[in-house]
Amino acid sequence: MNRQVLVWCLILVSILIPPTNNSQPADTGYQGLIKETDIRLSQVRQLIIENKPLPEFLILRYQGKELNHVVFYDLDGKQALYKYRTDRFDDLSEKKVKQLRPGQAYRVRGRFVGLLEEQLVQLPGQDRYQELVSSNQGRLAFEFESAELIQTDFIFY
Repeated sequence: MNRQVLVWCLILVSILIPPTNNSQPADTGYQGLIKETDIRLSQVRQLIIENKPLPEFLILRYQGKELNHVVFYDLDGKQALYKYRTDRFDDLSEKKVKQLRPGQAYRVRGRFVGLLEEQLVQLPGQDRYQELVSSNQGRLAFEFESAELIQTDFIFY
């Protein structure tokens, strides 16, 4: 008897309370924390070729540390390196990246410095830099400023 009352109460509540739709519209689907419309590293490279201003931040996923750099990647899997410390003894700078978690999406801010090829940063204006830009080689190198975690706006059930 008690169980039947509980079932009827649940049915009554589900009828009286209208469902809410706080999620994305049905036609868009879930895109994840990095969206198709977010600028990609290949587009940043194109902006560099065209001498256009770069965006103030990029939305990327954190991969890990590589020597004095932290590595981030975009939706296409292209990598960018952000230099966060001067050498391995720079313990103060280590605190800036201690909270980063692999696979998490971040809004990353940094100043573009050049293209990294074989542990050497080629600066704009150098001959090798122009070759790397035009041949789509080398990884984009930035000076790390900050990384802000991007969190979801809704809860998954």
